[in-house]
Amino acid sequence: MKNDKVQILRAAAIMAVIIIHTCPSSMEVWVRPFVNFAVAMFLFLSGYLTVFDRYSSNKQWLRFYWKRTIRVLVPYMIWTFLYTVLSPRNIGTRFLYNIATAGGGANLYYIFVYVQLALLTPLFKIASRSRYRFLIFAIGPLSLLFFKYLPLLHGHELGKLTGIWWSTSCLAWIPYYYFGLLCGNGIVRAQCKTSWLTFFYLAALSLEMFEGYFLQYHGIPNCGSQLKLSTYLTNTAVLFASCRFLACSYDVSGHKALLLTGSFSFGIYFVHVLLIKILRHIPIYGMIPFPLNSFVLLSASLAAIIISDKILGKRLSAWLGLR
Repeated sequence: MKNDKVQILRAAAIMAVIIIHTCPSSMEVWVRPFVNFAVAMFLFLSGYLTVFDRYSSNKQWLRFYWKRTIRVLVPYMIWTFLYTVLSPRNIGTRFLYNIATAGGGANLYYIFVYVQLALLTPLFKIASRSRYRFLIFAIGPLSLLFFKYLPLLHGHELGKLTGIWWSTSCLAWIPYYYFGLLCGNGIVRAQCKTSWLTFFYLAALSLEMFEGYFLQYHGIPNCGSQLKLSTYLTNTAVLFASCRFLACSYDVSGHKALLLTGSFSFGIYFVHVLLIKILRHIPIYGMIPFPLNSFVLLSASLAAIIISDKILGKRLSAWLGLR
């Protein structure tokens, strides 16, 4: 049952990703706060499913690294190549550049972040047993202050290399993965009254919208970004609610559509950006209003993956990142 609940949460996360990438820029300030939990949820679940007791030797950690990194790096290379082919620039040099910078598609930075967090997992295990375990949560907000907000306050941008590094760095995302590790290993129990959690979530939503409007007023691009200080508060509420959902006895086996979407969420994450490029060349798609276009994109992505999975088989589909 717990695995089914994980798939439900993955379905919610991938639907949020689709909404993020189809939301009109004129609406992102007030729409994005409701769906900015997307990547945080994926990272939280990755941490939640990592059981420390399974990895007590170097050999077991090597097996962990192999499973967690190779499984995503191979699809990353394939999809980077596909996205690069669609670019009019020189494929050879551009492909190498995109591999090194996660520049092939707007969604590929996640692979860099995920791999870094997987590699750091043994250190997180050590930190989780320390009396200072909760200081790890400060890494995300402090890195955001230093690399995003301080440059904004001083009116200058990060250098090109620093900007590339920051865009693919795991620093800002550490709290979500680490929280999943703590909850999944029983080190922390996310217990909170429903009334308090609801109040906290609504207050955090309001604050995130205010921050978005503030950034928009000052002409800051991507003001609906998942990387805002207030987003940590909103996502904290969502992840607390997710922990309670995972621990409850509610039977989700009847939600077939969501379970199917969750089981193919990794593939949808890779495919949907390519489908956006294709659908934009179809005039009727441009006439579909938001959020109906989100539903169309999600349905098209899921259908494409299911068909591909049937044709290619489970093994090849897995290496392509479709499942």
